[in-house]
Amino acid sequence: VRGVLPLVQALVLQPDQADLLPQAITSGFHLFQSIKRAGAFLGLAHLTAPAEAMGYLLDRVRAGVLPLTPQRLALLAESCTFLDQGLVLILRE
Repeated sequence: VRGVLPLVQALVLQPDQADLLPQAITSGFHLFQSIKRAGAFLGLAHLTAPAEAMGYLLDRVRAGVLPLTPQRLALLAESCTFLDQGLVLILRE
């Protein structure tokens, strides 16, 4: 999460940086796929469901089916922040 979040935040601030876009989308996709698999293994549905949804969305963006609109970029940033905070809480528990 900490590797993807700076890329996404940079895109939010400067959405015209085309060189960051593929890296952020691909890294985000792999992050959410990993969270989905690990969450399912550990029974963490509260992390698995959002990760699955974001993984699907990013896969559609990667395939060129959906554009990465400002709203979708904001959702990606919020989802990374959610996971970052959620993983900290899981470690505490």
